[in-house]
Amino acid sequence: MCVTAVNNIGSIVWNSSLCCPLRAMTDKVRELAEAIFGYLLRIVTFQMGEMRVSGAYYVMRFYQKFFSYDPREEKPLDAQRLQQSKVLLTQFGGVEHRAPSLGGEDVHFMTFTPAAFFNKFRELGAHPLDVTYEGRARRVLLDAPEDVAAKFYFPMLNVTMPDGTVRRGALLPDPCPTADRHILYFHSPGRSMLMDRKIIGACLGAGLSITVSDQRGTGESAGTPSEGGYYADAKAVMEALLQDGIHADTIYAMGFCEGAALAAYIKKEYHPRGVHLIATNPYTSMREVVEGYGLLGRLGIRYGEQALKDPSIPIAQDCFDNEAKLRGLPSSNGKAIFVHTDTDNMMPRGTVSRLIGAFHQAGPVHEILRVHPNPKENGHLQPPTEDPLVWRRLMQCIT
Repeated sequence: MCVTAVNNIGSIVWNSSLCCPLRAMTDKVRELAEAIFGYLLRIVTFQMGEMRVSGAYYVMRFYQKFFSYDPREEKPLDAQRLQQSKVLLTQFGGVEHRAPSLGGEDVHFMTFTPAAFFNKFRELGAHPLDVTYEGRARRVLLDAPEDVAAKFYFPMLNVTMPDGTVRRGALLPDPCPTADRHILYFHSPGRSMLMDRKIIGACLGAGLSITVSDQRGTGESAGTPSEGGYYADAKAVMEALLQDGIHADTIYAMGFCEGAALAAYIKKEYHPRGVHLIATNPYTSMREVVEGYGLLGRLGIRYGEQALKDPSIPIAQDCFDNEAKLRGLPSSNGKAIFVHTDTDNMMPRGTVSRLIGAFHQAGPVHEILRVHPNPKENGHLQPPTEDPLVWRRLMQCIT
């Protein structure tokens, strides 16, 4: 009772005219904190989607260089290189689409099929050949142009022919045992779909169709990025695939890092229809990850989280909480595959175990751990599926 009385007295004093100047000052400080931390948190969260904001380009480049730099892309924001990549992807069967999304924005995406991909290689004089490599049956694209193979990150090797001659071939990734599967891929926010040639090449080389997209604010997808906007755009692309006749139970929503949150959203929305999830280096929630950076992170979430949301979009926005999305799902045949790295020092300890616990018995579950060859390197910065052993296990899980 004494505590309640003290609180009541404090409230009366605070709301009195005597404290008006102090209340006004406090409100101004809070508004300033929300503006500063909201600005910084949006750059960290949406990265390329915030490039159009004044000054954000330089903050983002600093963030990428020291915290989330992709070593494969020396100039990740080079518009000319992105355009060249688009031309290449179109030549190798990429079909551009636009789908209407909530908020009046169109999301830009591309779809690829293995048939169109390999037809282009045949036009260039390459053809598939089964060989024995490192003691296993593998497939190569014999006489594939080395410069093109390099752009899809296919390694080259020498192939000894029956007549003793040696010819060059591009080594393809391990194939998927089921031919009609479709990957719906969501990249991390520091990338564009035009920078995703490695995962595109891996899927197509393995016999999988793949769709990649740019959420609003990135690439040719117009609009202002937000958590709700990202979900709306992901759903718009998924609906476009379904309208094109692709069955939900053949679609694997796959994402890396923040992209895994978009894949988890698709899983949540379409899980009863049998859609599958591949979450690579995922987190439980962005809130937990940011708070893990100490006082600055806790202040960032406390004062900046609302800046990530778009209240005009009627979709629940939970700071990219994957654990909440996967909890309580009904039982279905839609599986969940979690692929992570043992040296990921950006994710809280036990992240994948918690995600598996949240998914529980809603469907089949697979966990694939990549043991990083360099224990001192931050394994979060490289998608674990780029490891051939991990890729092989992933293809075994997709049936």
